[in-house]
Order: sequence, then structure tokens, then C-alpha cells
Amino acid sequence: MTGPSGDVTYANVQQMTKLNNFLKETLRVYSPVPGVGKRTSCPVMIGEVPVEADTDVDLNLAAVHVDPRYWKCPHAFDPSRFAPENAAERPDNAWTPF
Repeated sequence: MTGPSGDVTYANVQQMTKLNNFLKETLRVYSPVPGVGKRTSCPVMIGEVPVEADTDVDLNLAAVHVDPRYWKCPHAFDPSRFAPENAAERPDNAWTPF
């Protein structure tokens, strides 16, 4: 298998934007880690809910990955979502594959 400049290497895989977009969209649709647990280190607000320090919080990453507030047609497979020109359409934390 060869890349744009010959053999596939870590350096040139980073330049394969269509492949990277495809892999990111795959991780969005088929979340390998559907949720994670976190513990607050200080008091925080989650939405309008105050949460005290040292509270366990479960984050449902799979639900965020199909939330229509962050993704147009969230159940469709569309690697172009991750094209650089579309990055501004969603918050940074709308995609957390791991």
C-alpha cells in the first residue's frame, strides 16, 4: 500500500485527509467507548445543575455523537463533517472518541 508520496508512514497518513475524515466519522457513529466516568475536582455547573466537588459524573459520549444540536443529520454517515472547512460547525467537545 502506498500513500501520496510512496510508502505509507505515520507522517504521510496524517496528510491523508479523506482517510482521516472517514476514520473520525466511523469513531463518531460507532463509538468504541460509549461512555466514561469522571469525578469533579471542584464545584461546577453542568447545564443548570450545580455539582459539588468529588462527585462521580457519567458522560454518555455515544449520545453526544448523535445529538442534533451538534450534528446535522446525526445518524447519517458523512466523513465530510470532519473536513477542515466544517470544523467550526460544532463545539470541540462534541466529538470524543475515547
